[in-house]
Amino acid sequence: MREKPAVIMAMLVTSITVALVITGCVGTGQSPPSRFYMLTSLDPVDTASEPSAGIEGEGILLGPIRFPVYLNRQQIVIRTSPNEIQLSEFDRWAEPLETNFLNVLRENLAKLLNTAFIVEPPVPKNTGIAFQIIAGVSRFDAEPGKQAVLMVRWGIMRVEDNQVLLTKNSTYTAPLNATGFEEIAKTQSRIAADFSRDVAAAITDLYRREHGQ
Repeated sequence: MREKPAVIMAMLVTSITVALVITGCVGTGQSPPSRFYMLTSLDPVDTASEPSAGIEGEGILLGPIRFPVYLNRQQIVIRTSPNEIQLSEFDRWAEPLETNFLNVLRENLAKLLNTAFIVEPPVPKNTGIAFQIIAGVSRFDAEPGKQAVLMVRWGIMRVEDNQVLLTKNSTYTAPLNATGFEEIAKTQSRIAADFSRDVAAAITDLYRREHGQ
């Protein structure tokens, strides 16, 4: 049976109205603005009380520093259980976390070791570089309201003969009572600083042994 023209027209008008409403909702709806964060290096005020190390101008080769694939993304990763992570779509790192971590580590070591001679590979031989730092990060994330965690296997090599002088597995944690992402970035910066201090202390100790101090 054929529909009456009036009924057909009413159905058509209703369909168009619904489509316009849906389009309007989608078109005018706005996503929350993304927020961007960075790790930060040690403040000069914080390092003023650190024991002065110094490696007499000898250079440090920093890297490679490897990061796990799950952190190879812009979204900040939070851990909700030992086996589950979540990605924050609107809270992001301002640059790749691996790059930010490497830059912060270099800045921290420059302050702690009192040297600006810290370079990344590849570097030509016979450039006055004494030690190479290598590391593989297996975890670097936060559990909001609980803690931030850095797990890293790292080592130090003597560049002259490629001899491995030190290898360590280290875990760093810091309480994280707040749940905001700015606090997460600050807390992860603190445990990156703790790692930097351990590396600087190891470099200083090896330097003194090498030079009979």
